Parts: sequence; structure tokens; C-alpha cells
Amino acid sequence: QFALSGDTALEVATNASAFVYVDPAYSCGVKASNIVVNAGAFNMVVNGRAATGMSADNDLTVNGGLFRIASTGAPTAAYTNEARDVGVAAAACLKADRRLVVNGGDFAFSVSGAAGKGLSCGSLLLNGGSFDMDLSGAPAFVNHSNYFDLAYCAGIKCDGSAVVSNGTVVIRHTGVAGRGLSIDTNLVVAGGYFGITVTGTNTTVY
Repeated sequence: QFALSGDTALEVATNASAFVYVDPAYSCGVKASNIVVNAGAFNMVVNGRAATGMSADNDLTVNGGLFRIASTGAPTAAYTNEARDVGVAAAACLKADRRLVVNGGDFAFSVSGAAGKGLSCGSLLLNGGSFDMDLSGAPAFVNHSNYFDLAYCAGIKCDGSAVVSNGTVVIRHTGVAGRGLSIDTNLVVAGGYFGITVTGTNTTVY
């Protein structure tokens, strides 16, 4: 059982091309380069700014297990990353920077922090598992040099593509401008069940 409330440090780094960027260091219940979970029970409360329950720098694979994660952390201030994208670091229950593969497991998430996520990943392969998510977080406004963008609170957020062959996903979102699924490129659904209810209001004008 984990209870996290530490803050996130926005660390400045320089790459081989002498580009100066920010690499956030956030509190996390379980963190590794690659993670495989076959069984076990994880009960986590993550309250720190941009804190995560379980985070993989590369791939996270879940074959089974019981996950009960509550996330209330706020996002960081906007920053520029190594890819020269401007954004914020936000809290998440499960996070994989590259690929998230779920073959089984029982998941119950509660997310109330602005721009928070249930699942956050580069790409998603969902082959099984049962998800029950309650979200109420608002979006975070990201200030670019000449316009504003939004980082949304979402049940599932993929920077790339998502492929779903099985599994049960129930998402209830009551936050402002909430999103059940937010997939940046392609979504392919070949099976499974999705029950998504989004009842929040729209944002203010920006």
C-alpha cells in the first residue's frame, strides 16, 4: 500500500545537440525502465503534483493483479521537453512512456486532479482486464508563446495508437471538458466492452 504526496521537480537538462529542455522528476509508487506484473494487489493513493501510481520509462505489461489507485495530484507548470513539445506533466494511475500492454487484471481508478489520467501511454494494446474509472478533473491550460492549448483529464490517453481486442472498460467523467478516451493517432477496436459516461460542462473561452 502506497500513499504519495511529494512534489515534482522540473529538472533542466541538455542533450547532445546542446538543446536545453526540462525533464520532470515526479513521485511514483512503482517505477522502473520496464515493468511486468503477473499477479499481486496494489493499493495506492497519489496526491503529489504529477505523481503516478506505477510508471515505466519504456514498456509496462500487466497480465493480472488487483489495482486500486486514487489520484488527486495537480499538474506541473508548462515546460518544453526534449522533443521540443510544450506541455505539462500530469498525474496518472498507470503510465508507460512507450507501450502499455494489458492482458488481464482488475482495475479501479479515481482521478480528480486537473489533466489527470487513468492510463497514460505512448501506445496501448488492450487484450483483457476489467477497468472501472471515476474521473472529475478539469483540463489544464498550457500557455504557448502565442496561443493556449488544453491538457485534458482522460480515462485513457495515448500519444500514439491504441488497439483493443478484449476487456471491459467503464468510465464515468464529471469534470469540465472531460474525455473518456483520448487517442492522438489511430484507434482500432476488434472486441471488448466500453461503457463511457461524460457529463461535465464545457471550458471557459480561451
